[in-house]
Amino acid sequence: MKLIVKRFYPWLGAAAQPVTVLGAAMILMIWAVIAQNLHSEYHRAVQVNTQETSNLARVLEENLTRNIQNIDRSLIFLRTSWINNTFQTDLARWANETKAQREVELQISFIDAEGMLRASSLGPILKPINLSDREHYLAHLGHTRDEMFISKPVIGRMSGKWSIQLSRAVREPDGKLAGVIVGSIDPYHWVRVFNAVNLGKGGIVRLFGRDGIVRASSGVDGKEIGRSMLETPIFKRAHQRPIDTYLSSGAFDGTRRLISYRAFKEAPLIIMVGVSQQEMFATFYRSRILFAVGGAVFTVLILLVIWYGVQRQKNLNRFRAMWKASEAVASEKSRVLGITLENINQGIMMIDPEGNVAVINRRVQELLDLPDRLMAPRTNISEILKFMWERGEFGDEGEQLDPRVRKMIRCGGSTEAVPLYERVRPNGIVLEVASHKLDDGSVVRTFTDITERKRIEQQIAHMAHHDNLTNLPNRVLLNDRLDQALARMKRQKSGFALFCLDLDGFKKVNDTFGHAAGDLLLKEVAQRLANCVREADTVARIGGDEFVILLEDTTEEAQAVVLAERIKAATGLPCSINGNQVMVGTSIGIAMAPRDGTDAAELIRNADKALYRAKSKGRNLFSFVNGEKYAVVKPKDFSQISPIVEVEPAEETIDIDEAAPLSPEAAIPQKREKA
Repeated sequence: MKLIVKRFYPWLGAAAQPVTVLGAAMILMIWAVIAQNLHSEYHRAVQVNTQETSNLARVLEENLTRNIQNIDRSLIFLRTSWINNTFQTDLARWANETKAQREVELQISFIDAEGMLRASSLGPILKPINLSDREHYLAHLGHTRDEMFISKPVIGRMSGKWSIQLSRAVREPDGKLAGVIVGSIDPYHWVRVFNAVNLGKGGIVRLFGRDGIVRASSGVDGKEIGRSMLETPIFKRAHQRPIDTYLSSGAFDGTRRLISYRAFKEAPLIIMVGVSQQEMFATFYRSRILFAVGGAVFTVLILLVIWYGVQRQKNLNRFRAMWKASEAVASEKSRVLGITLENINQGIMMIDPEGNVAVINRRVQELLDLPDRLMAPRTNISEILKFMWERGEFGDEGEQLDPRVRKMIRCGGSTEAVPLYERVRPNGIVLEVASHKLDDGSVVRTFTDITERKRIEQQIAHMAHHDNLTNLPNRVLLNDRLDQALARMKRQKSGFALFCLDLDGFKKVNDTFGHAAGDLLLKEVAQRLANCVREADTVARIGGDEFVILLEDTTEEAQAVVLAERIKAATGLPCSINGNQVMVGTSIGIAMAPRDGTDAAELIRNADKALYRAKSKGRNLFSFVNGEKYAVVKPKDFSQISPIVEVEPAEETIDIDEAAPLSPEAAIPQKREKA
């Protein structure tokens, strides 16, 4: 025992020295720093990957939602075309106009009420195909809700490929199912989009429905399509929390991942983005090894500091170099992020809790036309809004703004964030402004130019309510205005007249000179009819050579007679089509509201009867429901109205050049469309 004490006594004495105590304290401090750094690195990896997967899930949700909404708008438009008997024409036009803009591979088809495929954008139906057992057909039986249905992935009987069906019911006026308009999406388009997202080894992007069936998943072979996820933890979590991020156990495919998912607001779908634990903590694992090695080295150096002072300093410099390398990597990542922000098509701005603009890219300056001085770092958002307000960006006192947006601007623009709104700039650009408030009080605001999208939406809405040849209101818009006139009649105790017109001799012109000449004649007649009425009245083409005129605010037959004679005189003028003289007459049936009916169907039926009575007596005549017929008279001398007499047209001739036909915009005065 004494020998042992004697042998180690020098070491015990050295341990009692201040240098030894200081060395032990330094060792403890080094390992404490390493533990703290590793702890921070771990949580930073979790935080960064949580933010990235959450942002990616949100971006994918927004893009897929926009794709689905665009398809739904196409379905609604083509459903209207089917009702108006213009489906094949509009389908071809739709395919040509949207080919360059289409974001997904889409096939349009129509299934009749019996479940038989009747039309498809793939081409003619060569043999009967029964789809009455398909989910997207059965979903519209038994209820009358007008909503879009998204099916599970199925193998198409015509295409032989995987497809997802988005469908809407086509119904008769009485609500009975007339068919189903279907848009079939190739899920492999979404698979290719998901595969383009780089999430590293083991990363995954998966789209599945609230029914638990996978619609699309990253992976070259796409074997996940159609797979059920009913028993997976993410499916159960998604029904409790629509948006979440969590660390999975790997039960689904054996790979533990950090998963962020979002349930769609506008569709029964869920998008999932996952990054593997190995990929997420790759930097942390490398840092852990480096820190452990560095700590061991420093421990040895401190123990030998008395003998190896120089060596200790050398290794300390090595540690500092490693730390600077880590900072260089972080700086490079920041530079890459800055390049990304400056090259995306959206304007992005981040506002801190104090209202200072922490991040802003050049796209914001382009979209808002801001001067360079307002792009300086830490500019307060209130300065930008004040500049735009004084420039008249929002109109006088902001009257062009939504009240919520006006309140947000008056509050400085940061504390009250309106999630999503649109506004039109003075230069005509339409901006979509989205704001997302972060947990720390910051606000991320994006600016998107949606001018072209709005133009297309307005064009589609116009096509759905106007005749393609003459640009006159079609049957849909006529019915709407007729309903409004009936409502005004009940409120104001007023009346109106409904004219049903049919061209006499049009078929002969069509058969003799061809359909192109017939179309030119219809355009000219449409222009003449539009010039005969007031701005408040409606001239509509409901098919072929049939027109309807709604004469507003009148209860006197005399006023209807004046308009009828004006129409006969205008349409009875000869026309020269490609050097050929043609002449048509106009037969007119007139119903007076409320005398001849108090609902649209009754008035149209009576006007048709009057038209039939006029045509049965000859051409170029008009008749009221009560059987009275009239010929040309002086506008105010109604006492001299005589029985039916043929009217000789004037000698005036109007030339129509087929090489330069009148456009609908030039031929027809613009009418005020009623809400």
